[in-house]
Amino acid sequence: MNEFVNIFAENDPNNISTAIQLLILITILTLAPSLLILLTSFTRIIIVLGFVRTSLATQQMPPNQVLIALALFLTFLLWLLLLRRFTMKL
Repeated sequence: MNEFVNIFAENDPNNISTAIQLLILITILTLAPSLLILLTSFTRIIIVLGFVRTSLATQQMPPNQVLIALALFLTFLLWLLLLRRFTMKL
C-alpha cells in the first residue's frame, strides 16, 4: 500500500503519468466486453444461433463456446463490411 501512495506522492510527472495510463488501460480492458455486447449486434446473433440450436433439437451441440465464437466472428465481419462501406462513401 505504501508503494501506491509513493507513486502519487512523488513530484515526477512520468510516474504519475504511468500510473494514470495503467488505470485507463485497466478500465478499458474491464469495460470492453460490456461495450462489445451493448454496441454491436453480438447479442442478436447469439440469440438467433441459440434459437437455431433449439429448433434443430440439439441442446448441447454445438457447445456455447462455439456459438459465441461464431457470433464474435459474424459481429466483426459485419463491422468490417460497414466500415468498408463508410470509408468508400467518404
